[in-house]
Amino acid sequence: MNPDAVRKAIKLYRTQQYSIKEIEELTGVKKSTLYRNLLEHGTGE
Repeated sequence: MNPDAVRKAIKLYRTQQYSIKEIEELTGVKKSTLYRNLLEHGTGE
């Protein structure tokens, strides 16, 4: 997975303005990858 795409997905997620589906479509980052990265970096909920 492209690290830049993951960073962009996390940034979009944090804005709380996009659904997970929209983030997947905009970045190509799957929901499982996004959540895994949020948890690994201590920013998960």
